[in-house]
Amino acid sequence: MVVWDLGGRKPTFFMKMDLLINKLSKLLMPIVEQKGFRAVRVKIFIDGKVTILQVMIEHKDAYLNLIQGDGGVNAKDCATISRVLSPVLDTLDYLPSNYNLEVSSPGIDRPLVTEKDFKRFIGFQIKLKFSKKFLGKKSLSGKLIVIQDNVLCLDVSGEIIEIDRLNIREAKLVLNSELIEISKKANEEFIKLKKERFCDERTDG
Repeated sequence: MVVWDLGGRKPTFFMKMDLLINKLSKLLMPIVEQKGFRAVRVKIFIDGKVTILQVMIEHKDAYLNLIQGDGGVNAKDCATISRVLSPVLDTLDYLPSNYNLEVSSPGIDRPLVTEKDFKRFIGFQIKLKFSKKFLGKKSLSGKLIVIQDNVLCLDVSGEIIEIDRLNIREAKLVLNSELIEISKKANEEFIKLKKERFCDERTDG
């Protein structure tokens, strides 16, 4: 998924940014995957004269139906991916020279980017921001019921609303006590899984 922060810039800038991020995504995502992670999202912020390139990552094992606030990622992992990506980015002539690379984990109230992300979090409270107003609103929150053929069904205070995914600018989980508790348990399971794999590797060795 491509996300922009235009900072009040014109649509022509938006189109150029679209092409830039798509190009960067195709380049960076395979590199991230080779290191055992998945690129959740690539995003560009414009802060004055500085371009901030954000690459959000999670561990590949986070997709094993585990709901982790940090995506199985710690500060050391982010630093590792940053060191791998920086030399590649520095060689690109189409990226501004005054850019800053920011590698981060998704966080508990993580963004939902791909269809697989949405399916993974069916039954959870999510918040949507729209490209164009929907039902007179710029955003909407509710329980995700199902997603099929790029159409989401959201339970909003007991009313089931269908939303075209193409009209969704951003989507993220709603941070609440239920999500925090599930995330905590999932992290415990992930740590247990890593320990078991470590023991298996030592035994096989």
